[in-house]
Amino acid sequence: MNIKNLKSPLFRPRRIGVTGALTMGKTSIQEAFCRGLGDAIVRRGALVVTRGGKASSNRKSRIPVDQCVVDSAVASAASAGVSAEQAIETMVGVVTGQRELFHVGTVTPLRGKTYEAQRFAFADHVDGLIGIGGRRGTIQTLTLGLAIELPILPVPTFGGASAEMWEEHGVDIRESLQLSETDLTLWKHLPQDHEAATQLALQMLDQLLSAITRRCFVIMPFQVSHSALYDFVIEPAVKGLGHECIRLDRLAAPGNVGAQVELGIREADYVVVVLDGMRPNVIYELGLAHGQGKPAILMNQRGSLNTEGESIPFDLTMEQRLEYDAIDRLLPEKLQKVIGSLDLR
Repeated sequence: MNIKNLKSPLFRPRRIGVTGALTMGKTSIQEAFCRGLGDAIVRRGALVVTRGGKASSNRKSRIPVDQCVVDSAVASAASAGVSAEQAIETMVGVVTGQRELFHVGTVTPLRGKTYEAQRFAFADHVDGLIGIGGRRGTIQTLTLGLAIELPILPVPTFGGASAEMWEEHGVDIRESLQLSETDLTLWKHLPQDHEAATQLALQMLDQLLSAITRRCFVIMPFQVSHSALYDFVIEPAVKGLGHECIRLDRLAAPGNVGAQVELGIREADYVVVVLDGMRPNVIYELGLAHGQGKPAILMNQRGSLNTEGESIPFDLTMEQRLEYDAIDRLLPEKLQKVIGSLDLR
C-alpha cells in the first residue's frame, strides 16, 4: 500500500529521527543499544528516519549511529515481512567533501543548501527525535527540535552532545517525557550487557512514543442518529486527552476507502467502536483492529444489541463494553477513564 498517495499525516507511521555518533569503546554495548533501537522502532510500527550519514574512512574510531540503527531496522523489517521502504526513510541533501553516504529505504530530498538548513528541514519532518552521543551537529538538530516543540530524547547514557543536551534542558525534557525517578537513575548508567542495552533502547523508545500525540480511530455507524454521540462525546473526550480523533467520513480524503480504513487502523494507537445496530462494516473494521492487536474500546447504547431478534456475537460477549444511556452527561468523562486505562505501547 502506497502511503504517499494519502496526504493526511494521520495515515502515516510515526517518523522517529535518529542523529548522533559514538566514540568506539572497549565494549560493544553502545552498538548493541543502537541496534536494539533500530529493531524496536520497526517492531513498534514506526519509521526510522536518518540523514543518510556515515562515518568517513578517516574516522573509524567513531560508530555511525544512523548506520547501526538502519542495519538493524533492515534486518527486523525483513524478518517481519516488511519492505525497507516501509520501515526506513533516508533524507539526502547536498553533501560536500568526502562524506560517505548510504541510501536505504524511501529516499527523500532534504531541503536547504547548508547543513544548518538541512538540519532544520530534518527536524521539521519527523515526529520525534533521538540523539545518541554526537557533537555540534547533534546539538543543533536537537535544539531545533526543542524549539519547534518536538518530543526529543537526547540519550544521556553514552555521553557526548546528547548528554550535554540532557543536562542543559533536562527539566523540559523530563517533563515532556513524563519520566519517573527510576527512569532518571537508570538512564544515566551504562548497561551491563547486550540484553540490558537492548531493553534500555526499547524503554527509551516507548517513552518517546508516549510523548507523541496519540491517535484514535473511530469505528461507528455514519448515520445522523449517531452524529451527536461523536460530536459531543467521543471527539471531545479524545481531544480532551490531547489525542487526535480520526473518523473517515469527516476527513473526506480522496482515494480508496477500504485502503484508508486499513491504514487508519494500522497507524492508530487505539480504536473506539460503537456497536449499535451491529452494522457489518463496523464488525469488519473491529475484526481488522483485533487482527492488528489494537486496543479497542467497545461502546453500545443500553439495550441496543438485542433488538429485532439480533444479539451480540459470542466472541464479543467476552469483551468489556462501555454501555451508555441516551442521556448521560458523564459519558465523556467515563470514556476518558477507559482510554486512560489502556496500555498504549
